[in-house]
Amino acid sequence: MKYCFSYWTCVFALLAFPLVGCSDLDSSGAGGTGGGGSGGNGGANGAEPVELTLTLVVGATGADRPPLEDAEFCETDTENCEMTDANGQATIEVDVPEDGRISYTYTKSGYASVLRTEVVDDTFVGERTNWTLTDAEMKRVSDLLMTPYPMQGTGSLVLSVGLLGATFELVGASGKGFYYDAQGDPSLDLDSTIANGAGGFVEVAPDEVEVRLGGTATNCVAAFGWPGSEANTIRIPIKAGFVSWSSMNCEAATVALSVEVTGGLGFSWEDTFGGPPLEGVEVCETDTSNCATTDAEGETILMLPANQETSYTVEKEGWVPYLIAGVLTGGTATNSWPMLSDQLGEEVSDIMMTPYPWTGGGIALTAFPRMAGVTFDLVDATAEGFYEDEAGIPNPDLTATTSDGRGGFAEVSPGEYEVEFGGTATTCTRSFGWPADAANRIRLPVQVGYLSFGSMNNCDAP
Repeated sequence: MKYCFSYWTCVFALLAFPLVGCSDLDSSGAGGTGGGGSGGNGGANGAEPVELTLTLVVGATGADRPPLEDAEFCETDTENCEMTDANGQATIEVDVPEDGRISYTYTKSGYASVLRTEVVDDTFVGERTNWTLTDAEMKRVSDLLMTPYPMQGTGSLVLSVGLLGATFELVGASGKGFYYDAQGDPSLDLDSTIANGAGGFVEVAPDEVEVRLGGTATNCVAAFGWPGSEANTIRIPIKAGFVSWSSMNCEAATVALSVEVTGGLGFSWEDTFGGPPLEGVEVCETDTSNCATTDAEGETILMLPANQETSYTVEKEGWVPYLIAGVLTGGTATNSWPMLSDQLGEEVSDIMMTPYPWTGGGIALTAFPRMAGVTFDLVDATAEGFYEDEAGIPNPDLTATTSDGRGGFAEVSPGEYEVEFGGTATTCTRSFGWPADAANRIRLPVQVGYLSFGSMNNCDAP
């Protein structure tokens, strides 16, 4: 059946806008060079300096983001600065200390300013495109957080992790915490990240602070920011009037699975996927009370365990119930399922000469790309097999797939089964289903009355 695993490339926010880069924040909106100090000196502590090239634009998103000229790009708290040119570009040379920790700022009167930090290592890239916002935009989002802008003697921080359900805790410091809502605006009412995976703190006293990650975020590593004192922490310097931007790469303890359900119109591939959204479908982690229900658009989100074998059911009265197994990785994924009505289920059962509702379970299989000549075999088990003809109609007399590419088994006893893909399908990779003990195989759970789905991708024809 149709599958869609899409890992969201999350767009994060600076106080309320996507963060793909940053510019400096000054408490007066006027920027400034930051407290003097020594400029670049050709490699302090014997370390080699690095070049940082900035391209600064105005606006968080959209194609029409003009470059910002005459913004000051500085190594933090030094006079090592350059002004951006008409293309919004500037380059500075930054000394790298023994621990590799560097920071830099962008400022211009009338625009937001940002302090950024990172560690110079083998993965370091010196070119970056960042953006800034007008003071008017910053004032709007600050009002949502009931905090003054320009900031008054404090700074703020934004942390992006790209996970739903992550939590942020300031360690040994205080500040007003927030997370971004579905519209990309900061909210004081949320207690963890949603799909955009970002949040932060305002009204944080100037210092070097540590943030501890929790919730769904595990095995986190600083991407922009400095390593913390323990696992799943990050250290971030706070400067009065600046937003300190940081990010971490984390493994997800759970996955936010977006499920999209439609009502299939018939047996052909086009009819199967051509139906309208189906509201009121219950999607549940198998044999648990962890459930969600589709809305008028046929969509819902279900939290499932990450990086382990799991399964969920898709059910609505009057429709064939589904059982889907797999191993989900990453913070988010999307599955799309066209359901078959009971009427279509009865028609299939009549063809297969089996009762409906079923006294066993069913298995539906697809090899991608869809091709003729694929075979499906239950390993160490027997059941009534079928393949679909070119119109998508099950035919128990066929011995391999047609160009429709689908097949399966009817009236399968409850249990767990391995299915081997053969014939024209070789060197396949698992899509839906659990890992099996041999190449070109998947494992599937079967329950009475449910249609279990399995598929493999990237199959090569011999």
